Amino acid sequence: MADLKTMTDEELKEEVHRLACSVSYYNAAEGNWSAETEARNAVKKEFWEAQAELESRGIKFENRGYLI
Repeated sequence: MADLKTMTDEELKEEVHRLACSVSYYNAAEGNWSAETEARNAVKKEFWEAQAELESRGIKFENRGYLI
């Protein structure tokens, strides 16, 4: 993942939405739940870090129907 602090607001918003899509995929159990535990946990961690950076900038996260 790129350095969140150096991203523009627009880049950060796109990164948060990209990560939210990945979290949503894993939460929907589209794949093999147990085999994907490590990947699922990693993307959730990245998502929460990116969302925290978004909030620190005073930008609200727009949930576009993600399963998070």
